[in-house]
Amino acid sequence: MGEHIHVRIWDVTGVGDDGELLESAHCRCGATWNRSYRPDDGSPED
Repeated sequence: MGEHIHVRIWDVTGVGDDGELLESAHCRCGATWNRSYRPDDGSPED
């Protein structure tokens, strides 16, 4: 069988209570990722 490569499909974007941007992604295999960052910082935190 071949090696699996995760394809991140970004599907949810929102704003948290503290004003940070929230992003969620998933892969067809079931893996998920969430990240958040402050717009003034500009650097995402995985």
